[in-house]
Amino acid sequence: MSEGRKVGILRKVLGNFYNSTEELLFFCPKCNHHKRKLSVNVGKNVFKCWICDYRGISIRKLIRNHGSFKDLAAWSELTSEVDISCFSADLFKEDQPWEEQKLELPKEYISLANRNSSMISLRARNYLASRGITKRDFVRWKIGYCETGEYGGRVIVPSFGKTGYANYFIARTFIGNWKKYMNPPAKRDIIFNELYLDFDKDLVIVEGVFDAIVSGPILYRYWDQRCERTLNCSKRLLKTIQQFILL
Repeated sequence: MSEGRKVGILRKVLGNFYNSTEELLFFCPKCNHHKRKLSVNVGKNVFKCWICDYRGISIRKLIRNHGSFKDLAAWSELTSEVDISCFSADLFKEDQPWEEQKLELPKEYISLANRNSSMISLRARNYLASRGITKRDFVRWKIGYCETGEYGGRVIVPSFGKTGYANYFIARTFIGNWKKYMNPPAKRDIIFNELYLDFDKDLVIVEGVFDAIVSGPILYRYWDQRCERTLNCSKRLLKTIQQFILL
């Protein structure tokens, strides 16, 4: 039953064939010889062209190279093969030298830890208070704001890499701009505030930076919007996480 379905897939991918004892003879899709010289043995899971020597020890290779995705999926349902050649090359490549991203905070950045009582700073403080953020958090997380410039009317929450340099920041409006968040011109594949992480303790993964601030000092802001790139760059983090708690 299974072998008959496999033959049907091969006919769909390679065309009609001649049946020669245990082998099926197709036109070779590699050299396009005018005679059917591609020998396929379904029972032994091998194939070979007697003209161009196109061969393989897995018929799945034939289906993958010359059939459609639907054909390959149908073939996979009939076999227990795992095609490791389809895995990302990143899985086995050597780790690249690590280089920390560094950037400057906006030149208009003003720390909210300062005693600033301007009307704009009060609006920033009131917004943060509505998110459950306290004065102590201003100091701990170096939270500030901008009154003017590209990030005017936005709260600035900086991120610091493990060497202590700023490597990113969150700019969230507190005056009702249509665009709530504005990202800096920098890569997002970083560990947010890695400077404050203790890899010997359990880490709690949360959705947003404000969740991390109000939930506790050991939290880590996970960039779920760009998880594929983040996972690639954050192997150091993922190797040490002992517990995942999704909030």
